[in-house]
Parts: sequence; C-alpha cells; structure tokens
Amino acid sequence: MVESSQPSNSDICHVKDELKKILIYFKKCENNLSDNHLIRAKINEINEQGLEFHSCLQKSITQSITLEKHAENMIECIEILGSSNFSPDCVSEILRTHLDDTQTNREETRQIKDKYNNIKGRLIEINNEISARSITNMQLLLENEEELKDLERSNGKLVTMGIILMFVLVFGKLNINNKDDALIFLGIMVVTVGIYFLNINRDKKKIRKLEREIKEIRDFEEALTKGINVEQIFRGINPLVFQMGHYNVYWDTQYNRLNILLQERTESQAIQLALSKANARWEKIMVECDNYTKTVRKLVKESRETENS
Repeated sequence: MVESSQPSNSDICHVKDELKKILIYFKKCENNLSDNHLIRAKINEINEQGLEFHSCLQKSITQSITLEKHAENMIECIEILGSSNFSPDCVSEILRTHLDDTQTNREETRQIKDKYNNIKGRLIEINNEISARSITNMQLLLENEEELKDLERSNGKLVTMGIILMFVLVFGKLNINNKDDALIFLGIMVVTVGIYFLNINRDKKKIRKLEREIKEIRDFEEALTKGINVEQIFRGINPLVFQMGHYNVYWDTQYNRLNILLQERTESQAIQLALSKANARWEKIMVECDNYTKTVRKLVKESRETENS
C-alpha cells in the first residue's frame, strides 16, 4: 500500500486532524453492536488496538511534558553554569544526572514510537484480513445465489411431481380391481412418495442453509459500509509516529552532546558556552511540547465529553 507524503514532524495540525479522526473511529467501534459474528470478532480486535492506542497516547502526553520540563531545566542549567565556577567533578555530576534522565527518556520515546507502529501494523493486518474475507464472500455469494436458484427450480419441479403422484395414486387405485395388484401399486407409490418427501426435505434444508449464508455475507458487507473501514485510520497514526520520532531525535542528540562533554571534563564556563548554542533549540522544544500536550489533552477531553453526552 502506498503511504501518503509525510508531514513535517513538528506540524501539530497534522497530529490534531488525524488524531481527531482516530478517536472518533475507535469510539464508533466501541459502540458498534453488530449482530454479525464475523463483524463482532473484527470489531473486538480493533477495540483491543484502540485500548493500546489510548495507552500510547497517554504515554506520549507524559513524554511531551517530560521533554518540556527537561528543556526548561537545561536553560536553567546553562544560566547556572555561566554564573558560577563549579569544579569539574561538580559539573560532571550535573551532566551525569541529565545524561541518565536523557537515556531513560530516549528509550521511552522509542518504545512509544515502536508501539504506535505495532498498532498500525496490526490494524493493517486486520484491514487485509477483512479485505480478503470480503473478496471470498463475494465469490461465495455468487456461488450460493446460483445454487439457490437451481435448488428452487428443482424444488418447484418436485412439487409438480408430487401433484402428479397424488393424481396417479388416486386414479390408479380407482382403476385397479385386483387386490394383489392394488397392494403392489400401493407399495410402489408409498416408496415413491417417501423418496419424494425425502428429496423435498433435503432441498429445504439446503435452501435454508444457503439463505442463512447469503444473509450473513450481505450483513457482513453492509456492516463494512457502516463504519469499520480500518484503512481510514491506520494511515492517520503516521503523524503520531513522526512526533515521537521527532522527540526521540531530541533525546538522542542531547544524549550524544552530554556524553561528549562528560568525556572531555571541561570547565563549567566552556560547557556553558557549548550548551548555550542550543538555547534557542530548547526554547523551541518547550513551545512544541506545550502545543502538543494542550492539543492532545483537548481532543481526548472532547472525545470523553462526546461519549458522556
């Protein structure tokens, strides 16, 4: 399947637009009470991914707040290092604290990103399974409808034969005077009528079975058109994956920068000068994280309010 062009990692509009669609979609699936057992099974699988998605979303909010706080701390750290002459050991301790924090958070953002991709992958699998089932259903529908027509024609012929047999039985018995011949005739007619009713009963069972299968297929296809089109949302997860990847790049860059400074064990003013070059970057991160957190929280709140209204 061809992916849509990737939006800018920091473009919150893409996250907002797609996340709103995803939340609405999962809510529709939660409220979908289809009578079709095949549809119910797929909806249950989608709802499981919905729970995973909501868990991921909450973790992404936490991660956004954490990164914003880290950016704020780094700006304060730069100011402190510039205003005081700390010993190399003290500077190393400060950097080590930030390094450990950075290591933890870059792992968490990577896990969130991977989890989003896993959810997306499972939704793609479900979509492919539904598509394959739909193709099979349409082929089976054509076969069942043709077989049903044949059985109905055959059943109509059997009914006609039954009427003829009744006439033969009545008029044949009236025209037979010999008792033995009458018994033989009656025996033949009983066997014939028995076979006739067995065939009628067999065909009726087949017809009911085919009608039930045809109804299930049509219900399945109708339910698909009413809102479990998975393809409309798994692509929408991409902006959230990109956002976590965007955060992960920040953590990776910060980890590498801090690691280099720790290895060099330079004076606090030199470290302050090196870190201050990223000052504007940290200020930008604070704005991005604040926008992401507020936007996602607002959409989640609106989704819950819609559910309770």
